[in-house]
Amino acid sequence: MLSARRHDILAEPAAHLPAVVTLVVIIGVIPVLIWPGLLGALVSAIIFGSGFMAGPTAATVVAKRTLPASAWTSGIAALTVAFSIGQGVGPVISGAISDSTWGIAGGLWLSVALLLAAGIVVLFQRPPKAVD
Repeated sequence: MLSARRHDILAEPAAHLPAVVTLVVIIGVIPVLIWPGLLGALVSAIIFGSGFMAGPTAATVVAKRTLPASAWTSGIAALTVAFSIGQGVGPVISGAISDSTWGIAGGLWLSVALLLAAGIVVLFQRPPKAVD
């Protein structure tokens, strides 16, 4: 069963654009954690920025892959609202963690963990079954 699922993942690489985008954003967060200072911040900004703006496009791919065509507009709208909520709530939670004993690295590691979880979820999403 695992090998059959692995075959499905490799057979449709374009369907996993959202997971690839998430991976690029994760990779973009890590340099600032391992190279404190200006160099780490610049490398992170370049890598993170290159993947971050692909997020809304990836959400569109997810909606089109998982919803019937008649629900694409409302699905994309719902994903946009969820993205916006994350944009507002994420920095508050990260800031609270950064203000705690874990410091700014704690907030950034939380970002890595949440992005990794999101990437895994989207990687194993299956398209809906065709309705006859």
